[in-house]
Amino acid sequence: MRTINQQDLPSGVGMSCDAGGISRSSGDPAREVLNSQPALESRTGGGLNTSHRLLRQFRSRILIRAAVDNPFGNIIAREVGAQWCGGYLLGTRRLSRKLAVRVPAGFKLRRFRKGDERELSRIHHAAFHITHPPREYLEWATNPNCRTTLAVLQGETVGFLTAERRHDGTYGDFNIAVEPKFHRRGLGSALMERGLNDLIEMGCETAVADYWLQNAKVQALNRKYGFRTVRAYNYYETEATR
Repeated sequence: MRTINQQDLPSGVGMSCDAGGISRSSGDPAREVLNSQPALESRTGGGLNTSHRLLRQFRSRILIRAAVDNPFGNIIAREVGAQWCGGYLLGTRRLSRKLAVRVPAGFKLRRFRKGDERELSRIHHAAFHITHPPREYLEWATNPNCRTTLAVLQGETVGFLTAERRHDGTYGDFNIAVEPKFHRRGLGSALMERGLNDLIEMGCETAVADYWLQNAKVQALNRKYGFRTVRAYNYYETEATR
């Protein structure tokens, strides 16, 4: 994933070139745009021409992010022929006291061990239909700012959560995935409780969650644990240029 230089774009507009990488802060290919620095406000009125010029520089698929309260950003996306491909929500939750971790009967939680990266890759693909190689999960899970917890049933890994402290030290986020056939068993809640506790132990004061608007299960889980939506984005997609 490469992020196009945003200082040439109008405020609230983000653009990303999909190079097939994984965003280490989320595991989601759209996330790196969300974390990139905000664009400076355009004072020249040439934002649309600038966007066309930037798009011509790349031959791969382009994702365009536009805040829902920025009409100009959404106009740019439509004018360059991008198609809406989903909404993205950003939520936050203050961290204070640690939570009791309630593990469903028959399941166990354990820490990541080398070799588990293959299972993380498999489960993430099963849950979100996004493929990333195990080596990228290994790099992420073993980062000093990360803690990864696996949910296990009779020796089989069926879910995981990686909690990560951001570079500023006060914010933390996480990537959670549970194999679909084990949904509605309480595993998401158990992993969330352990993950939020990990963020507290790493010194984070605020947890950040970002997720697709269309993912009702993740929305429900985040609401259950007190995440409040603070920002919403539209995502648009262009075809690869030849």
